[in-house]
Amino acid sequence: MFLVERSAFRTLVRGRAFASQSAFSDLGPTWAPMEQLQATFDEVLLRPWRFPPHVQELHRMAVLERQQRQRVVDQAPVAAERQALLARKVVYCIMGRESPRVQVCVTKVSAAQDFMERSLHELQRAAAAAQSGKLPKRRSNAAKSGLALEHPENLLLYVLESLASPDIPYHRICQERLRHWALRETTSAHSSSLMELLQRDYELAWIGCNVNFILGLMAFASCLVSFSCVTWGAVSRPIACTVLATECLIISIVNDGVVQGDGRAGGVRFGCNLFSLCKRYIVLLAYHAWHGQRLTLALSFCFVILAIHSLVRLQLAKQND
Repeated sequence: MFLVERSAFRTLVRGRAFASQSAFSDLGPTWAPMEQLQATFDEVLLRPWRFPPHVQELHRMAVLERQQRQRVVDQAPVAAERQALLARKVVYCIMGRESPRVQVCVTKVSAAQDFMERSLHELQRAAAAAQSGKLPKRRSNAAKSGLALEHPENLLLYVLESLASPDIPYHRICQERLRHWALRETTSAHSSSLMELLQRDYELAWIGCNVNFILGLMAFASCLVSFSCVTWGAVSRPIACTVLATECLIISIVNDGVVQGDGRAGGVRFGCNLFSLCKRYIVLLAYHAWHGQRLTLALSFCFVILAIHSLVRLQLAKQND
């Protein structure tokens, strides 16, 4: 993610840049992604409604917590437009923009420095494992689900609270506050139904599982039809009709389930039939390929388009012959 020369990185983290509240641009081009993460954090504080529900819920919890902690520890260093990612002695979290994955961290240095060190360390371990041909062992303090290695556009660094106090030593409260937030990270925003939770946080995963499973069954049945036509000749007709009847029954049952949704009038629904479900699945895939910078997902779309183009050319060639 951040390809930093080791000597340059050590110069930066050992320097005095983190002691001041200077802009990230003063630290050189290496820290440009952190400037983007800082701008996103400020945007969450000022306009949280622009972000997904899981980000809004975390922000709501953090605001209430900071208000309660203000009587004990001053929370001004982590306010909006205060370069909060450069504030020292903080609890912060690494979270995905599109998913509720969260990793809570506590650091004596700044969140920016701690995150860069984690990212560099994970890159070094991954490179060493690739050279040795062995998979790296998972450590308890490793970046959860590879969050530290994600692209900055897919991440948010959110400073949960400040622990900098002249009266309370950092080492006395850091682990306690880390455990406090680690217990809260497993909670999610309230949902009135399971379908609402799936639609809000897991829509792509849920629709993807259903669409791929149903289409897989139908593709398998279609393979039986083609096999019977090639192998058994005249007997293949009743076999093909039986399989096609089964496919129509599957589609009918799926359509009824899609229309019912969560079973309530005006409740949550992912579509009105199997076709609309497939359409929604393609839209979600395209959105994640475009905004998430997922190269393999974008390539899959390219190969599908190439396959359709090849089939059209073959069909046109046959008609011309």
